[in-house]
Amino acid sequence: MKKILSVFLFVMVLSVSAEVFSLWPFSGHDERIGASPDSLLKPSVLWTEKIKANGADLDLKISLVSTPFKLCLDLLRKYNPNARFAANDKNIIMERKLPDGKRERTLLISIDGIYPVMQFSLVLPEKRLAAKDWPREFPLLPGAKPVNVMYFPKRNAVYGMFRAPMNVRTALPQMLTQLKSRGWTAVSNENSAGTGTGEVFLNEAKKELLIIGFLNSPDGSGCMGTLYKKPYSN
Repeated sequence: MKKILSVFLFVMVLSVSAEVFSLWPFSGHDERIGASPDSLLKPSVLWTEKIKANGADLDLKISLVSTPFKLCLDLLRKYNPNARFAANDKNIIMERKLPDGKRERTLLISIDGIYPVMQFSLVLPEKRLAAKDWPREFPLLPGAKPVNVMYFPKRNAVYGMFRAPMNVRTALPQMLTQLKSRGWTAVSNENSAGTGTGEVFLNEAKKELLIIGFLNSPDGSGCMGTLYKKPYSN
């Protein structure tokens, strides 16, 4: 169980990065190109991973940063005044325009330890890409439309995001029913009181872990749903 928990915690971090990076470019264009996060924060690169997002081959770079989380945001804002930002007390997203028209997207996550920050970086195509080939292993709710599909070949993992025309309280129970009919067993019981926004599943026969999450759309038009699946070992 400890191994499963450690896998779950790592997947949670990775699934957050996947969800952020799958939100394709912010609206608008930078008039001036700022300083790169790598030059400002000097991260220690752990590895670079090949992924496929909406049919495009991309490189996801994962790094550790020794600069305190709050200082990271201050530096990035100071030297990238025209970049697009979204931030809270645990996450920073920055996107800036590159000279060739592509866009560099960086996610910083506050973590505990000697290195206080984990950094994920992607270079996105200038043109927005449409979702392709919704994974057959993922159910899709009635009326839902795929938004993004990401494959992580190195870890044999897959991620999908969709929009659904109903709120979370309606969408989540429907998704739970479909997944259980496909052999998945809920292990977190987050939605046991009917107020949850996600769930963690295991398929012991296939040795796979699945994390789902939902978020109501701000305009009340429905919700966004995400699914992330990867193998696990006992």
